[in-house]
Amino acid sequence: MSDYGDIHRATKGCITSFEDCLPIKPLMKEGWAESRLADMNLWASNVGALAKPESSLDRRLQFQPKPLLVLTSLLLILQELVKNCRTLARKYINGETLDSNSESGDAPATPEKMTLDSTLGSGSDPAPSAAAWFDALDSDSDSDSISSTDLDAENEPRQKHSGAILNKAMKDTEDILDQLIMLGLAIRKSGTTARLQKADKSFNPNGNEDLRKHLEFILLNDAAKRMNNEEANRGITVADRMQKAEENIGGGTPEQRHLILANLRRRHRFQYARRHQQKLEQTVVRLVSAVPASHDQETGSREHQHRRSSQAKTIEVLPNTNGLTILQEPSRVQDMSVTTASAPEGDIVKMSKPPQTTESRVSVTVAQMHYPSPPPMIMQMRGFKCPCCYQALPEMFQNRSRWKKHLAEDLCPYTCPFPNCPRPEVLYISRTAWRDHVLNIHGAGQYWDCLACAGAGTKNTFLTSESFDSHNQTQHQVSKAQIDNLRDSCRKIAPPDIPQCPRCPWPQNEPEKPDATTNLEHVGNCIHEFSLNALPWAESLVGNASDLPNLVHDKVEEWLIDVSEERGDQDIRKIDIEHFE
Repeated sequence: MSDYGDIHRATKGCITSFEDCLPIKPLMKEGWAESRLADMNLWASNVGALAKPESSLDRRLQFQPKPLLVLTSLLLILQELVKNCRTLARKYINGETLDSNSESGDAPATPEKMTLDSTLGSGSDPAPSAAAWFDALDSDSDSDSISSTDLDAENEPRQKHSGAILNKAMKDTEDILDQLIMLGLAIRKSGTTARLQKADKSFNPNGNEDLRKHLEFILLNDAAKRMNNEEANRGITVADRMQKAEENIGGGTPEQRHLILANLRRRHRFQYARRHQQKLEQTVVRLVSAVPASHDQETGSREHQHRRSSQAKTIEVLPNTNGLTILQEPSRVQDMSVTTASAPEGDIVKMSKPPQTTESRVSVTVAQMHYPSPPPMIMQMRGFKCPCCYQALPEMFQNRSRWKKHLAEDLCPYTCPFPNCPRPEVLYISRTAWRDHVLNIHGAGQYWDCLACAGAGTKNTFLTSESFDSHNQTQHQVSKAQIDNLRDSCRKIAPPDIPQCPRCPWPQNEPEKPDATTNLEHVGNCIHEFSLNALPWAESLVGNASDLPNLVHDKVEEWLIDVSEERGDQDIRKIDIEHFE
């Protein structure tokens, strides 16, 4: 008996179905079939649908029947939708007329309505709604015959109508893929807490010396700027300041070392996510070259299938931060230990619903920070891979607000500014959670404000709850039954006094000494900004920097040739690109 479950088999069926689309010319228009196959491979590698049995998605969802049923249903529907696209495309090639009935042959008529809500229905038992999906799949389209006609000028409108039906079938396939990507994102997010705990257990503070020195240089250089603002150091140049910072590498205040340690932890989490994803992507697939079929060729012939199978290669799937799947021979794959997948937690199906516009808004602080742009969408794919958490994200996360919100959740940009904190390893996603921690653990004390006396010119601040209760009972006749709620609503916590920001010269050169609340807000902004240095460094051209001038030269020359061919040499000003800078 096979160790692989329903998700594994359904995923392989979808991949095979997309591979069967590659030789069909209408489905390869603008690389549609190739892009959808890349989407499917990206999704499968992201969730581990084809991983080894001990870390497979089937194993991780074995105790969650609802998402298991929804996911299996989506995969089976997708497989039928792709099959329907192939049927319509072959009829389109043969010149047969497609009508509205032919598109419902093997696929549901309105997959847009088959959202995850309709899948589960209103009851607790998801089986009836899933059965309705399969009832929709079993519609009898095979009995609908379509007569073939000559594609002359008289039947051109009918041919356009047939193309529109095929395009709609392809759009329905993309809709189901979008739902799969959203569900895959929810599955990966549900195991985030467990993965972070595993990552923190393996964290070595001395494991990334290059990043540590880089972060130390940033902080020390800012400290040198602070000294340069003093009257006695006005003559220090930038070169002197940088040299002094390099000489002091390894120093810094305890607060600065605490911020550096937090960034090292963040970077380790990103590296752990990459290793985890690499293990999930260790699976064997087939590499099939796309050979578009001619209009008069039967693309589904057994001869073609046999030739394609004989030319297939067994390869390994490796990760790529750009969102594609890198395929290599097994001999070139590095050995990796078997991953222990994190069990999903929570209501996965509910988490997979696309966020509303209000839910995707970022805070004012995040909006003001200079976050990097999302990776570009390539090959017209429906999703892309996050370079931090290595999760496959749907296209909607190309939106700047959604992307920043997701990146902030990966980064956890807030760190407690006090090195002697009882929980210094905790990183916070939101400013609110960070502020609550600072006030409750490191606050300068609590007090109570009387709202009735505010603005009346009398004392309205009380340092003890007893004095606050006595004041309200005697001055405002507040009953004992109401005093408890009033005391809780009027309670305030004084923020701690942070005399010096660990990141910048604040509050030097300020016209007036800021209060503790202003200092705390400023320190929060600087901590958030400094955390951005923990983001993974992009793959740059540093190793091939000497080739950069030649690359620019070739690009400019290619552009000039294209423009000259379009407009004529007389319209192009002569440029000496040999001395172009």
